[in-house]
Amino acid sequence: MRASKAGFAPTPHEPPRSSGVLDSLTAAGVSRVFSEKISTRVTHRPELERAVTLPRDARRRHIRDHTLEGHESVRSRGKATGGAAVTDDAMLPMALHLREQNLSLREQNLSLREIAARLVIIKGKKKGQHPSPATALRMLREHDEADSTVPAATATATATATATAS
Repeated sequence: MRASKAGFAPTPHEPPRSSGVLDSLTAAGVSRVFSEKISTRVTHRPELERAVTLPRDARRRHIRDHTLEGHESVRSRGKATGGAAVTDDAMLPMALHLREQNLSLREQNLSLREIAARLVIIKGKKKGQHPSPATALRMLREHDEADSTVPAATATATATATATAS
């Protein structure tokens, strides 16, 4: 991260007094100076707020860029990013069963949180824990998307086979 210095120089209404502050900031190597002509009794100081948030935003951008570079490096080595896999072949049928039960029994009205709480991870680092509701949602959504594309592909294949047989 490139080091840059920012400073704030409150500018009084008389310019001769402000030059000392500006000279001090320049001597300290400050590259960006924020200043505003505002009464000292004002509580909202937009330029001061900008001067304070600038380093925080720069640090946030640096961390984000560094993280993305790390992800790219990991992918280039053929590895996956993300946490440990928590779903398995037995979890999907149970989640589907709970969702179907939820649809048929309206009085029970299971939420995704409750469905996830009834599922248990049976292998790996998180063995014995419950998957997150987001994991349960993703698992059900991926199943639904795969399920909806299969009939369309089957219908296309059937239509192609019928057309070639004629």
